[in-house]
Amino acid sequence: MTLSYIDRAATLHNASSVHVAQMTVAVHVAAVTIFNEDAQTSLHAERLVWAKKTVADPNGMARAMALSVLADPNIQNVYPNATDNQVQVAVDGLVNLFLNI
Repeated sequence: MTLSYIDRAATLHNASSVHVAQMTVAVHVAAVTIFNEDAQTSLHAERLVWAKKTVADPNGMARAMALSVLADPNIQNVYPNATDNQVQVAVDGLVNLFLNI
């Protein structure tokens, strides 16, 4: 199922959406993972800055990333039944794109 732009926007703007909640937890998990990653990881310093911002405001980062997560073909194929793991994989795959947010 391909999500229309209207469906994506509706999900983003529905504060009680289970999908927004999933993304909020997923960005927090990604941030904690970055705190624990090897310092030699590519872009580690930039990723730490992102992780600190994300832990301070996981809901804000989830909202910033939401349209990109919803655009992920693997999420669209299972929407609205994406598992926590599917959402986590989508978020993890986007972290480096959002380092300057």
